[in-house]
Amino acid sequence: MLRLSGRVRVTSQGRSGDVVITLPDGDVRFWWEFGGGDCIAIVQVPDAQQWAKKAPLHPYPRHEFLEALAAELSAQQCPGATHSISETFIAFYR
Repeated sequence: MLRLSGRVRVTSQGRSGDVVITLPDGDVRFWWEFGGGDCIAIVQVPDAQQWAKKAPLHPYPRHEFLEALAAELSAQQCPGATHSISETFIAFYR
């Protein structure tokens, strides 16, 4: 199982910011924003076609990487939250 512990940091500019993942071939940034209602936050992620074109990401299986990222973000930012992964977002819920 892929683990991203120690490789993920979150920056904030008010109600949004960046999720920065440090990988051996360079940093990758995903935009995030606070949600509403039961949704705590969303993180925009590349779809499958974009994933294959991003040099630091393409060596990693997309679903496994996004599950590891969701687990790490949940542990850091919203313990106990559930998440769902769609084609272009990870959403975290209460």
